[in-house]
Formats: sequence, structure tokens, C-alpha cells
Amino acid sequence: MTLLQVARYNNHMNITANNNEAGVGTISRRQFMRRCGQVAVASGLLVAAANVLVACGEDPKPIWQPIGKLTDFAVGKVTTVKLKLGGSGREIPVFVQLVSQQPQVLGGVCTHAGALVGWDESKQQFVCPQHGSVFNKSGHPLTGPAAEGNTGDLPTLQLKVENGIISVFS
Repeated sequence: MTLLQVARYNNHMNITANNNEAGVGTISRRQFMRRCGQVAVASGLLVAAANVLVACGEDPKPIWQPIGKLTDFAVGKVTTVKLKLGGSGREIPVFVQLVSQQPQVLGGVCTHAGALVGWDESKQQFVCPQHGSVFNKSGHPLTGPAAEGNTGDLPTLQLKVENGIISVFS
């Protein structure tokens, strides 16, 4: 070993010894693994907290939303309207129809698993593409898991008509 190598070795040993006395520097494998575990747990807690905060932000308060003029809808015809949930920006289909000149608005969420349903004009039925549930024009389940599980009709939304404008509470 040259004199320079000895000096470097001694300098390194002094730095390591001084760092160990101060509680920093080299650590054992067990200490390293323990610290990695602590970091992993802390990271997991941060992710969980972030998810809770995001989830809280995704459940906006319901509000009255106008969906159209009463004259925009025909008796006996189902019209699809996109509705923003609570002003959040998330959209779901709702289905508006006039029954004896009175508006009826059905929510477009399947009662079986929560998928978005669509209106099949040719068959005059609501169809859920996820598991094949079929609902009649009134929203009552006819076939598929929604009918078999007796999960209920498509939801009827609360509505009001003011000055010829239909609004729903969502």
C-alpha cells in the first residue's frame, strides 16, 4: 500500500467513525431494511390519505340542474340528456319522457352493477351493456341480472318545472 493509499484509508476510517458516532454514515443491513419498511409504510399512508381526499372531492353536493324546456320533449318519446352529477363534471345519461303531458326523468345507471344504460329506440327498451339487463320504457327490469336479482327499477329523479323549464335534483 502506498503512503497516499494509507492516508486515504485512514481519512475514510476517520470519517466513517465520526459519522457513526454522530448516528450517520454506514448502517447495518437490518437498519437499512427497517428504514426501507418505514419509508414504505409512510408512503402507503400518504397514498391512502391522498385517495381519501380525492374521494371526498368526488362526491359533490346535489344541485338543481335545468335539462331543457318542457316543449323540447314529445309525449311518448324518450330523449337522452347528459347530466353533470352535482356540478362535478362527471356526466351520466338521463332519460326524459312526457307521460300524459307530465315529465318523467329516469336515471341512466343500471340497478344491478351501476353501469350506464342506453336507450334502444327500435326495441323501446333500456339496455345495460355490462351484463345485458333490459328495462322497459318505465324503467322496470325485464331480463338479465337486474330482473333476476330483483334490484329494482331505474331510478326516477326528483324534478320540478318552473317557467316551462324542467330541472332535476342531482
